[in-house]
Amino acid sequence: MKIIIALIVTVSFFLALKVTRLVLKRLLNRYSELDYIDNLIIAAELIIWLIYIFWALDFLFSGKFYYTYVVYAIILIIVVSVAWFLLKDIFSGIIFRFKHNLKNDSYVRAGDLSGRIKSQHLTYLKIMTDDGQIIRIPYSRIVNEVITELAYPDALEEHVLHLRVDLSAGNTSASESLIRTEILNAPWSNLKEEPVIKFLKENDDGYFFEVSLLSINRKHIEFIEMALEEIPSIHVIS
Repeated sequence: MKIIIALIVTVSFFLALKVTRLVLKRLLNRYSELDYIDNLIIAAELIIWLIYIFWALDFLFSGKFYYTYVVYAIILIIVVSVAWFLLKDIFSGIIFRFKHNLKNDSYVRAGDLSGRIKSQHLTYLKIMTDDGQIIRIPYSRIVNEVITELAYPDALEEHVLHLRVDLSAGNTSASESLIRTEILNAPWSNLKEEPVIKFLKENDDGYFFEVSLLSINRKHIEFIEMALEEIPSIHVIS
């Protein structure tokens, strides 16, 4: 009978925490400044579950001769699990760095992920992906992946874009400034090498420019083109 009661309480407890989590998640989606609370919620849930586990043990096994051994076993399992959770990425990071010895700004592919290494930390690798996102990859996720180093910062390729800017943008100087600003504001832009913008001609359709960009990845240029096309007065000429 106690087991049935414990199962009912466990399911009810789980559902209550799940509903609370969903409500709080919707609240956090509305107020982005409260994102830090998400970590507090996870910590609170962990503490609540630990308290509940020991209550359930006391409810089910209190008075039994093996009660103390069960409690010790659960504590040992919890300690080992927490230690492994906290330390696995540290150990994986040591192995990863020993195996690969990668440098910051290297362009790498690991499984289905690829990008430029921004920094290497104790438990994770921070990279900029091909679509400009900055992500943190735990070492435990990629330590057994085949790592392919595709390029270095010195191996930059030149790409040329041809753009037309509407006359409404002002004069050639204003148009050039607009192009430069939009390119440098794009997350895929190479900030170490500014674009070289060359004015070609002017006619009734607008101002025409040739823009030279340096990049280690053609996809970055494609994303920059798409970003430029979202500006009403700038047109990418194929």
